[in-house]
Amino acid sequence: MKGIAYLTAAQIIEKASRIIPLDSQKDSIWDIAAIISLHLKRLKAMELGADADDLPPISQMIIASSGSGKTYLISQLAKAAGLGFYTIDASSITPSGYKGINLSQAIYSVKAGAESNSKFETSIILFDEFDKLAYGRNGQTEEFNSQANFLTLLEGNVFTYTDGNGYNHKLNTSKILFLFAGAFQGLDEVVKKRISTRKSIGFYSLDKKQEVDNKTLLSQAAIADIENYGFNRELLGRIGSIHYIPPLTRQDYLVLLREGENSVQGKYARLLEANKIGFRITDEACDVIADQAMEKNLGARA
Repeated sequence: MKGIAYLTAAQIIEKASRIIPLDSQKDSIWDIAAIISLHLKRLKAMELGADADDLPPISQMIIASSGSGKTYLISQLAKAAGLGFYTIDASSITPSGYKGINLSQAIYSVKAGAESNSKFETSIILFDEFDKLAYGRNGQTEEFNSQANFLTLLEGNVFTYTDGNGYNHKLNTSKILFLFAGAFQGLDEVVKKRISTRKSIGFYSLDKKQEVDNKTLLSQAAIADIENYGFNRELLGRIGSIHYIPPLTRQDYLVLLREGENSVQGKYARLLEANKIGFRITDEACDVIADQAMEKNLGARA
């Protein structure tokens, strides 16, 4: 871990040149960059002798619809910060002893693919589809649920995982930043119920006659809402805060189609130029594609 370079959020964003600036994601990019910057600061403090138990935990919950680009954003910001980045599909994780992959096996799988132990032990690990582990969803019940397995992972101590041969290994998780993300379908109704049934003023007030969209509600989600959604309070107590990444707008789709080195137009142009075929998407065609992507509501993959 020697030689950790601390970067501010602004410096991380500046180095992440491959991220296409989308209007809907400006705040999200800053939020994620700030989280990673805080992680670097934590690593630097530990390098200088601070004890992990004396530093605040910074694991975060991210609410983001499918196709919002969260994985790409986090991976590019992590790369800019010089950190490793790994993803785990949380929906496939089951309690130990049940059919399927448990948390120990999932950690072993990503660690086995890491380029080095030191890179892995200071990395960022994103558990995607984490909302599928809520009680009462995706077949999960309190008796058959893997949430409890994450408690030891987030304690900042040693986590024991099993390799492919059945041997146990120890992993110090105090230097790893854990992120938990999901679409949390139906969470907007949980938030709406909370803010409409209590007496409140200002930003959190909700006029019964006022139409409140899904984006507005999810941006106000609190830890208590995640608990009511079906998550263990003890687990949520180890997660610092919640961040919301809004769905892409029509203008975002147009930017993704035409701008940046990874634009749709650029990718297909490179594919076809090998056969000496010129390619571009007209403005009229971009409009049609953007409209269809919005209609299908599949995010950037559309």
